[in-house]
Amino acid sequence: MAVERAEELRLFCPTEPLAKMMRGDVRSKEDSFKFTMTQLQQRHPSVTKPFQEEFVDVNIKNGFFDAANKMRRQGVLTDVSLVVDQQTFHTHKLILCSCSDYFTSMFNGPLAHHGQQVFISGVSAQSMEAILNYVYTGSIIINEEFIQDILEAACLFLLKNLRERCARFLRDRLDGGNCLQIFSIAKSCSLLTLMEDSLEFISAIFQDISALNDFKQLSFDELIDVLSLEDLAVPSEDYVLEAAFRWLNHDLYGRQQKFVEVLKAIHLPYVSDDMLKQVMENEKSLRTFPELEILFRSALRLTVENWTLSKDSDFNLLQPKSWINPRKCIQCIPSLIAMGGPTLNLFNSELGKWCEITKCKPRHCPGMDVVGSTIYVVGGSLEWKRKRTGEYYNTEKNEWIPMADMHTPRSNFGLVNLEGKLYAIGGYDGNFPLKSAEVYDPRTNQWTQISDMSTARDGACNVSDGESIYVIGGYDGHEYRLTTEVYKPETGVWDISSIPETSVQRQNAMCVYFDSSIYIIGGYHGDTYHSSMEVLDLETNEWSFASPLSAPRHHAGAAAMNGNIYICGGWSAHIPVSHVDVYSIAQDTWRRVSPLPTPTMIRSVAVNFPRKCILNLFANSNSDMAAYRASRIRSLRSISESSSSGNEKTQTEAEAFLTSSTDE
Repeated sequence: MAVERAEELRLFCPTEPLAKMMRGDVRSKEDSFKFTMTQLQQRHPSVTKPFQEEFVDVNIKNGFFDAANKMRRQGVLTDVSLVVDQQTFHTHKLILCSCSDYFTSMFNGPLAHHGQQVFISGVSAQSMEAILNYVYTGSIIINEEFIQDILEAACLFLLKNLRERCARFLRDRLDGGNCLQIFSIAKSCSLLTLMEDSLEFISAIFQDISALNDFKQLSFDELIDVLSLEDLAVPSEDYVLEAAFRWLNHDLYGRQQKFVEVLKAIHLPYVSDDMLKQVMENEKSLRTFPELEILFRSALRLTVENWTLSKDSDFNLLQPKSWINPRKCIQCIPSLIAMGGPTLNLFNSELGKWCEITKCKPRHCPGMDVVGSTIYVVGGSLEWKRKRTGEYYNTEKNEWIPMADMHTPRSNFGLVNLEGKLYAIGGYDGNFPLKSAEVYDPRTNQWTQISDMSTARDGACNVSDGESIYVIGGYDGHEYRLTTEVYKPETGVWDISSIPETSVQRQNAMCVYFDSSIYIIGGYHGDTYHSSMEVLDLETNEWSFASPLSAPRHHAGAAAMNGNIYICGGWSAHIPVSHVDVYSIAQDTWRRVSPLPTPTMIRSVAVNFPRKCILNLFANSNSDMAAYRASRIRSLRSISESSSSGNEKTQTEAEAFLTSSTDE
């Protein structure tokens, strides 16, 4: 080939002498170049190496994979065919192995596949085409419709970068509607970080999503992962048991044999007696499968035994391990704090009893509210002098700590928590009703004045829905108001025209917010005392009446807790009372619970009080604890033994299985 080329080149040389002359000219120029380089090196000693450069043809570098992908589509120089769902993809081993350890292992090594066709399962043909396009070009379209298919293919073919990008795509789109699905995907693909993120989301909104169809379709392992979360956000363990039975009943015949493990994940001793009775009386799965009923009764009997064995004021349970302590969110007990003068009493919703906590400084008609689990008491009056001072209660130390003073001394005003800040609104300064307002930031321990209301209000109802503050009714020094003023922090403006007027004039009424509605109860105007209740539906912006109290009430404490409204103490016309009336929002009915120790004017708030602190507070009341323990044991025994079915041997076997370690 070289000889022929040389011969061809000679055809272009007219004569031999001319060729010699040209060669001589080249040598002359070469000598001249060497002389120039020598001079350059003499002038610049640092230049000691010949010049060189790297030429990178970007078109070739960037176009290689595009060209290879084009060849793949045309079947040019392909050396292996991938068959997916009866569809054949012609590819190049070199390209596949350069991007995927999966294919490297397939085509290289002692167990290498040497055939011309490879059948691949676990991935669709559409996903395979997208993956091959990614392998050849580094580009792929990720969308919500095919994200699961693409992610599963990326996991199968060990495409780490694509796997991580898909996980980030899902994590950025986590919400209440898809967190269960994303958790299932993350678990199936072993995406640990995405699993943790989705479980954290599930934990925060468990009450809402446990009623969704996606929850009922969780696999057994996925359900155990969710129910085993110690920080599952539920007001009580009742919600967890209820959700577990919903899951069971979705596929009763397919799931009943595994339900024992589900019971182990539930903190059964912390389920209320009412819920246990409801399950035993109404749960259809227990009637359908007698074995499940035996299992459930056995769990209750174990709970009774552990209660009986307990010598401390708290549980001393043995097995299963999940029964020993409540979940983190239930390590606080929903409680009421009722304040009358310097005396504060705590209502334990589990015991149904009141006990006294450390006294604060004496003050009449102060403002009172909660931020987190911290109780704040501000203002009020002492010996007819209005106060600007305040203090907050440390639950761990059981003591009151001073806080910064308000700008304006006031009593009979509203103290409202909105987004972690406390708003002191209106009230009375000893001479006139007030329309001024100020806000306290616990992080900086500072008060800041905000814009005034349009009118002064003494003894108004004050409440927040989490976005705005509502100030309803009250007395302006001349008349009792029917209007409502609304304050939004982002605008800093009071709006008096957006809410319709109430039907009844009220001062010193009780007021709470619950589930998109505002409830105002009792109060008075002049010599007229009210027992009526008006309800504002914030979605329809309309007032309506609900069931009234059995007698007029004013200056009482009011708080919403566990779907109920508690009205504590106060005055009935001219008589102080110690009654605690409870309104069931769902049933529109009233009932009474354990009364306050002393009849008086009251301020009340609902607070999640640390369980350990409550146990310490009630430790001095051994008779109450003993009575509660005995009542609890009697109740559990009654539930577990009533209408018992099955033989003793079966129950013993169920108990043995229940007490076996879940880890075994």
